Amino acid sequence: MTEAGPVSVEAIARPPVEVQWQGVVFLLWSAIAGALLLLLAQRAIFVRSLVAQAKDANRGMCGVLDDCRKRMKVRAKMSLKVSPSATSPAVCGLFRPVILVPSDLSTALGSEDLRVVLLHELAHIKRGDLWVNLAQTLLQIIYFYNPLLWLANAVIRRAREQAVDEAVLVAMGERASRYPQTLVSVAKLAFKRPALSLRLIGVVESKSALTARIKRILGRPIPKSAKLGILGLAVIIITAAIVLPMAKAQRYTDRAAEVMKLAEKEARQLNHAYIGSEHILLALAEQSDGVAAKVLDKLGVSTDALQGELMKLLKTGTEAVTKRRLPQTPRAKKIFEHARNEAKAFDHDYVGTEHILLGLMQEKEGVAAQMLANLGVSFDVARAEVLDFIKPGPDAHGGDEDQQPKPLTTAYEKAKASKNLTIKVGPTTFKVDTVVRWDGEGVAHFEDGMGQISTKVAYTGPSYSKQVPWMDIANIHISPDWKGYDVLELRVFDHKTRELFGPKGRIGAGYHIRKSMVQLRSIGGPLPDSVDVWLRLLHNPANDSIWKLNPNAGASVQLKRETISFRTIKAGRWRYSTKQAGAGKPAQINWTKREGERKDVCTAVFDISDAKKRFLRGYEKYQICAVGTDGERHVPDFPHFVGAASGKLEIIEFDLPAEKVRRFEFRPFHGRDKFYFENIKLPKINKRTLEPPPIAVGQIEAGQREFSSDVLEPIDLRVKILPGARAKGVSNHRNYSEVNLRAEP
Repeated sequence: MTEAGPVSVEAIARPPVEVQWQGVVFLLWSAIAGALLLLLAQRAIFVRSLVAQAKDANRGMCGVLDDCRKRMKVRAKMSLKVSPSATSPAVCGLFRPVILVPSDLSTALGSEDLRVVLLHELAHIKRGDLWVNLAQTLLQIIYFYNPLLWLANAVIRRAREQAVDEAVLVAMGERASRYPQTLVSVAKLAFKRPALSLRLIGVVESKSALTARIKRILGRPIPKSAKLGILGLAVIIITAAIVLPMAKAQRYTDRAAEVMKLAEKEARQLNHAYIGSEHILLALAEQSDGVAAKVLDKLGVSTDALQGELMKLLKTGTEAVTKRRLPQTPRAKKIFEHARNEAKAFDHDYVGTEHILLGLMQEKEGVAAQMLANLGVSFDVARAEVLDFIKPGPDAHGGDEDQQPKPLTTAYEKAKASKNLTIKVGPTTFKVDTVVRWDGEGVAHFEDGMGQISTKVAYTGPSYSKQVPWMDIANIHISPDWKGYDVLELRVFDHKTRELFGPKGRIGAGYHIRKSMVQLRSIGGPLPDSVDVWLRLLHNPANDSIWKLNPNAGASVQLKRETISFRTIKAGRWRYSTKQAGAGKPAQINWTKREGERKDVCTAVFDISDAKKRFLRGYEKYQICAVGTDGERHVPDFPHFVGAASGKLEIIEFDLPAEKVRRFEFRPFHGRDKFYFENIKLPKINKRTLEPPPIAVGQIEAGQREFSSDVLEPIDLRVKILPGARAKGVSNHRNYSEVNLRAEP
């Protein structure tokens, strides 16, 4: 499809970055969290050193451990070691636990006291306390600033030791009375030396905690079971039934969350230095697929009518707004509070545009409510219309919640998705810079693809003033420069439906990419509000080796491990068959012209010789492209690379006329990457009905087979007459759309 002129888009001018207080807080948090992570790493190193210094326990101690494992029903593999550095019994190791017993304690304790110690550590292993402790530690590092988390962790540690104590008492049975005395004996040893081993989960963690545990054991009867009782389970279920419904959060739908961005856009266009109810109302009306916009449309309230009422009540500002963020008026803040209340009244767990519309109308003194009142819309009327779209209740359907994008289809091929329209693929970082869309007056609207207005954009190119009455056009400009990659395939999806963008619901629709610009066109219906742009491409790093081959018979070029020679180039598309001509002679080619001659393609033939294999990696692979007389690269649809094996014949079709081939280029093949930009928002323009497109008229003379028309520019239309063939409809080629018709007698 031909271009209507050169396009040049400068990068969006951005204000200098200022260090905000949020950035300072983040840096401070990063420093403290990093220091705590270093302490955690130091603890892990310390534990490994303890285990490395320890010696395996003797056979008698291992026998006591086996007996305790049977009693506690612990099957996990573990080790028992005697440590000269540990001061208290402890357990460590997430995947293969190790129980450490101080060397002086192992000789001081009798077999019964040792049994108590091992039962205690086995209870920790059985409960998975090591994993829980790790999770607590990581959360405490991330949320170190939250005192409630520190308190919660302290309570969990205390409850953990109490639960383990009860498990040991149950396992000891009649000899449970010895347990408190064993704890005291172990504590006397532990507190004689610096508490290095207190960093582990063990029998003793602190004096105050140990005292509380002993008092609790002595003040309560010995439990018969360590399991959760029926009463405790009932208390948990009742508490959850009361608390969980209260914790149900209201979330904003994507469209509701976008309202504030659109409202700020409306405020800036009016040169207003604030966001008021009137701007929110205009934003709701702009979201054509939101429930609020559908309600307004059904009530006969158009965007033009709202803007007319606004001009009666308020004046446009005299100076452009330069603030980076516009504040909300108190009334605007109340609107969202009313919206949340409306969602609760409908028993919805989300806030959609329909709730915001009703919340807006509750502020009767606001400009927006006055605008709607002047147009004959009351709160009761609007609420009744909303109820036609949605129903109350948690399982209701029809609201903004049901308007969310559908799941990805297989056509996305599990490609990598962008984040904030920026994505790093291989050596290249891709970004959507600017999105341009023309309204019915031929005025270009510039945005950044995320709904924000782009400022200071220099655009030189066609205005499409002749096309906009009957065609909706948008250009998506991508960085970096197109010279760093070659696009093999482009797909554009409607973001909402996840379907390939096409003529469904329209007279015609299409898209193509030229250099670093994706152009979308629609005839007979508007473009989608947002699209996903999917790309498959080859990388062309700047430091790559490039070998050039002129299209002259007998010309050759020496690559890394092989020689590639140019044999011939033929205009058009051909079928062929090859036949070996004997040792050392080039293969012979028999050509057959394809039906339906095309003058914009050519077929080139290359011979490969003197190729050498790489060790364990086979032959080299090279990307190939034809460079036109205009300097543009043309990558073949197939193959995407040349496998350079000796004696191989490569016959490749390129999408440019043979006389326009300046040279061929080879470079190392780096593989093919696929990715997509998700949810590129097209600039919002006033709703309009597209006129029927102009009619392409062509005179078919005797013997003439085709004619072209530029009446649909930027679409280059070619009509072909194929004698005796069936009509094949419209086919889209890289540079034009083709209509194949059946010849009548």
